[in-house]
Amino acid sequence: MSAQPGYRRDAGAELTPKGVIARGLGAVVGVGALTTWGLTQHAALRLGFHPSLGRPWLPAAPGHEEVASLAAWGLWGLALLLLVFKRTRLLAPTAALFGAGFFAWSLGPIYTPFHFLVWARRLGGSPEAREFWRTGFAVLGVTTAATAVITAIVVAIVVRKLRPQSDLHGSARWATEQEAREAGLFAEQGLILGQWPGRKGRGRILRHDGPEHVFVFAPTRSGKGVSLVVPNLLTWRHSVLVHDMKGENWVLSAGWRSRELGSLCLKFDPTCSDGSGARYNPLLEIRMGDQEVRDAQNVADILVDPNGDRIRDHWDRTAHSLLVGLILHVLYAEKEKTLAGCAHFLARPDRPIDLSLEAMLATEHAPPGHPGWRDPVTGEWLCTHPAVAAAARALIDKSPNERSGVLSTALSFLDLYRDPILAQNTAVSDFALEDLVSHERPVSLYLTVPPSDLSRTRPLVRLLLNQACRRLTERMDFSEGRGRGAGKHPLLLMLDEFPALGKLQFFQESLAYLAGYGIRAMLITQDLSQHQGVYGRQESITANC
Repeated sequence: MSAQPGYRRDAGAELTPKGVIARGLGAVVGVGALTTWGLTQHAALRLGFHPSLGRPWLPAAPGHEEVASLAAWGLWGLALLLLVFKRTRLLAPTAALFGAGFFAWSLGPIYTPFHFLVWARRLGGSPEAREFWRTGFAVLGVTTAATAVITAIVVAIVVRKLRPQSDLHGSARWATEQEAREAGLFAEQGLILGQWPGRKGRGRILRHDGPEHVFVFAPTRSGKGVSLVVPNLLTWRHSVLVHDMKGENWVLSAGWRSRELGSLCLKFDPTCSDGSGARYNPLLEIRMGDQEVRDAQNVADILVDPNGDRIRDHWDRTAHSLLVGLILHVLYAEKEKTLAGCAHFLARPDRPIDLSLEAMLATEHAPPGHPGWRDPVTGEWLCTHPAVAAAARALIDKSPNERSGVLSTALSFLDLYRDPILAQNTAVSDFALEDLVSHERPVSLYLTVPPSDLSRTRPLVRLLLNQACRRLTERMDFSEGRGRGAGKHPLLLMLDEFPALGKLQFFQESLAYLAGYGIRAMLITQDLSQHQGVYGRQESITANC
């Protein structure tokens, strides 16, 4: 926003201080001339339009007095009508002035404005006449002086506002209604941003219907939930992924979205123990085949950095390699294909870790009909997955102390999934991330985590968001001549209390191109310092919103 208000006469020319002063002088002269003209016609009427007054500018129209009077009243009515509509209000004074002229013409001839000055000098002989002209001059003087004073005040205020404002203490200001309109904030559809104040509480809804993301800064208890989050959930007709920390948005909007907007509403609460929530197994999002190592590495990336603030050391990097091999082994060979199953495999009460590593190294992972994997060195076909075998062999070859450190580090990243309730909610998947954009109906997925469990379950929520952003930005459809998301439905990421999720490095990097895939984000935080406390001052999220 500029620091200077956009005062404009019309859509074409900006006002300048000289222009404002010139308009002020013109207003004073115009009011003086109109007052003199009115006094001239009043004097002529009082003197009965006597022939000694001289030749009029517009002679009377005998027999047409009623027509002139009707024209006057018609123009005055038109002036009132023009005042109703904002775009025609500037024409109302002109119509009223012409109405006054027709009314004066209906009473008699019209004289030039300055006849009053000539008559006062020529006909001011008697005391009564001098008193009459003196009163007229007093009216002229008071009217002109009052106009000059009011005009001077208005001109001074406008000229002061037109001067460049110092930005010593900042240049921010509230936008004008015209600026809001030019920014497209009065759109009929789009994300609700607020309300422009109007008369009697009838304000206009401010909406953003562009492809840009929205970043909201609002302190706690400021009403951002009831004024922004819930209204958008009640009006957004497409798919949405909501970070619903307290579960309020699910209660207030899920029923409406399901009933009125036709959305398939799902609530994922990893701490839910009554079976009312949907379940999600991150390992089932790994696509077996050519993409399996890539997907397993992406899962391991989030596991070894649960809060997004770690600088990976030797133990983290080695544990990452072990987790990639472990995940693939569990998916191919173990019955419990979950993260809880991964934790159980590394720390089985009935088997030492050495035997578990030997099992990873010796298991034939290739299912029936699968050709296996070609050894990059010998060229032979192997039945054991090379990534699994490499991870197991690397750990077996380490010294006992180093091996113990790597195992304890890997187990610490899987400790969350030892919780039986959380393990139950991540045992299977009731939905796939592709459903958010490719299901027959729009999907509303609420990530509902109680604040008491937020820090504990943050790695799982971060893992889901990371997988969603990666999976939904892999393919683009160019069938219509330009790139767009390959799914059926646009997706809104409604991330309330965004900093509570920790630093999502991939999200920060992908925010610049998410809109090209039909994904828009509405990020909500309490203030800029809270956001920068997670992402640092050199972050790019605010620049992409």
